[in-house]
Amino acid sequence: MKARCILCEQIDILDDNSIEAKKLKNHPISTYMCTNCSAKITIQTQKRMSNKQYKVYKGDTQTNIL
Repeated sequence: MKARCILCEQIDILDDNSIEAKKLKNHPISTYMCTNCSAKITIQTQKRMSNKQYKVYKGDTQTNIL
């Protein structure tokens, strides 16, 4: 199966029996990200977390139902 990375648009060939390929087939809205882009995002996130610039936004705890 061919999959295109959403960030760098590199086309990778995935094994049809792999978990990633099965997820993409069953849920076509899901997006694929190559290992290089995933590693870059992980490194940047870890840098922000270590510098205390990383904020966790939690969902709204109050529901306003009219």
